Order: sequence, then C-alpha cells, then structure tokens
Amino acid sequence: MNRFYLIIPLVLLAVFGGVYWQHSQQRATELMVRTAAVATEKKAAQEQQAAAELKAREAAAQRTAARLAEEQIKHTTERAQWAAETARIEADTAAYLAQSAQLRTDVAKFEGQLKTAREANAAGAAQALELAREVELARIAKRNAELELQRTTAMLARRAALTSP
Repeated sequence: MNRFYLIIPLVLLAVFGGVYWQHSQQRATELMVRTAAVATEKKAAQEQQAAAELKAREAAAQRTAARLAEEQIKHTTERAQWAAETARIEADTAAYLAQSAQLRTDVAKFEGQLKTAREANAAGAAQALELAREVELARIAKRNAELELQRTTAMLARRAALTSP
C-alpha cells in the first residue's frame, strides 16, 4: 500500500504534466497565431491609416492649391477692378477738369457781360436821373415863365386899368 501512495500521485502527476504540457503547447501556438493576427491587423491598420493620412494630405494639398488659386483669381480680379476704377476715376477727373475749365471761361464771360450790363444799367440810371433833372428844371422854368407871364399880365392889366378912364 505504501507503494500506491507514491505511484498513484506520480502517475497522476505525469498525466497532469502531459496534459498541462499539451495545453501549454496549444496555448503557445494559439498565442503565436493570435499575436501574428494582431500584428497583421496592426500592420494593416497602420497601412490603412498611412493611406488615409496620404489621402488626407493629398486632399489638403488640393484644397490648399484650390484656395490659393481662388485667392490668386480673387486678387487678380480685385487688381483689375481697382485698375479699371482708377482709370475711370482718372477719366472722370480729366473730364471734370475740362468741364471746370470750360465753366470758368463761361463764368468769366458771364461776369464780363454782367459788368457791361451793370455799367449800362448805371449809365442808363445816370442818364435817367439827368433826364429827370432836365425835365424837372424844364417844369420849373415853365412854372416860372407862367408866373412871370401872369405877373406881367397882371401888371399890364393894372396899368391898363390905371390909364384907361
């Protein structure tokens, strides 16, 4: 019986060791397969991420190029509009300066005409005053002549009344 105490546990230990060793080997191969699968997935994920990053970089580069081209077009358009506006302003300025010069000559001509008209008006007013003075002097002279005539007539009538009996 003493032997069975030793043999049974040793046999069981050997059986357990064999089973354990098989499971360890199986576990190691599964672990290696799983590790390889994880590494493959990780590598595929990295490649996919690298491809996505490359696509993203290309898309960003295209967007940047499109934005730069759009900004360049916008800048060119703005410069063209600015140049056209500047040319229009310069043309308007030249036209307005020419019109201003024409209007200045017209104003000078009209001021000369106004001065001539004022001088003619002043001369006419002076002549009217002179004529009114002459008319008034003629009226005064007429009145004086009438008074002189009346006085002479009255004097002759008194003399005739004194001399005639």
